[in-house]
Amino acid sequence: MNEWRDISTAPKDGTVVFLTDGEWLAGTGWFQEDSGWVFLDPAVTGFLNGWSGENGPTDWMPLPNPPKPPKPPKPPKDVGT
Repeated sequence: MNEWRDISTAPKDGTVVFLTDGEWLAGTGWFQEDSGWVFLDPAVTGFLNGWSGENGPTDWMPLPNPPKPPKPPKPPKDVGT
């Protein structure tokens, strides 16, 4: 299980991570050189949002690995005629 980490240790290379400011979970976001920490705002579909001023995320968490694809079904056993 992943644990929350201090924002000072977060990647700043565009890697998408979970972000929180300690009170509100922003969801997935990333660091942009020109804008700082940004995230897709769940309240407005497709809207990019961010923190302003001295406010900002305090913690981050890596995204989990995606689930493994299901195994293909086994072929049916040959039944004699």
